[in-house]
Amino acid sequence: MTRSILIAAFSITALVAGAAHADDRARVEQERTVSAAKTDFNNPGQVKMLYKRITAAAEAVCHSELSDPITANEDAACTRQAVSGAVREINAPQLSALDGQVNDRASAYAMNDRQH
Repeated sequence: MTRSILIAAFSITALVAGAAHADDRARVEQERTVSAAKTDFNNPGQVKMLYKRITAAAEAVCHSELSDPITANEDAACTRQAVSGAVREINAPQLSALDGQVNDRASAYAMNDRQH
């Protein structure tokens, strides 16, 4: 599969601190390209490595320098959306299954957190 995916465009934005005031926030679009060209989608190890590269790129794009809890939640949501968008764009069942497993675990963890 010789395809590069672009993690960004309209759906991936990262919060950065505004230059005028520390409390101001502005949305800035950033992007990273992750190549899936040499990925053998029949090899679970290669699929997992591609998923890790996509996740790392999404985290780099979505990470903001602010450290408050609201921003951390926004960064995490941005990362999830970026990864899921890239996975949809690649459209490989093995990668989609891995993304589903990761999101199911994250949802189960969040639900368990709310019950305590």
